[in-house]
Amino acid sequence: MTRRWVVSISTLSFLAVGCAANENPPAAQPPAANSSSTSLTTSNTGQQSAPITAACPLLSNDDLTRLLNNGKDAKLTPTERKPEDDDGNKIYRCAYTRGGNTALELIAREFPATNGRSAASAIDSMSQAAKSKPTPVSGVGETAVFYETSDGTGVLLAGAKHSGDNVRLIALTGPKVLPQQKLTEVAAAVMARL
Repeated sequence: MTRRWVVSISTLSFLAVGCAANENPPAAQPPAANSSSTSLTTSNTGQQSAPITAACPLLSNDDLTRLLNNGKDAKLTPTERKPEDDDGNKIYRCAYTRGGNTALELIAREFPATNGRSAASAIDSMSQAAKSKPTPVSGVGETAVFYETSDGTGVLLAGAKHSGDNVRLIALTGPKVLPQQKLTEVAAAVMARL
């Protein structure tokens, strides 16, 4: 069964300018996940890392499959979408698909922490724009929230200050059959790599 997401996939674009764009990619039903989790090896050395230039390299399809399916053979294919420009800052998107349907989307961006912009202020602004009440999520970056859209699509937003004066943010969206805990595990793995 394919549903249309009613989530603002380009949501991160409004972090700097205060408005969101809507896009509605189809969503696939990922296989049910059991309660055991699989951890990822992360490489957070504390040193200044290269700027974000794409979203897909932040989470390989093998790692995502292990997190969502606990190692079962149900591969998803990552597809980098064309970057969007937001006032000189790029927004990178990766759609993880199976059978032509999007099962999960990862959005990543980096912007200067100037004029009071921070991970917390960006996440707060996005949370206020959500039509449902966001729930704080601990253990993912400096700040993170989860909420569901009216059709049950899960959205997890996370951010943290990065080396220098930059803020890095991610958004993950997935269908309602994907539990909040699974999105949290995926977000934690991605944030650890940033």
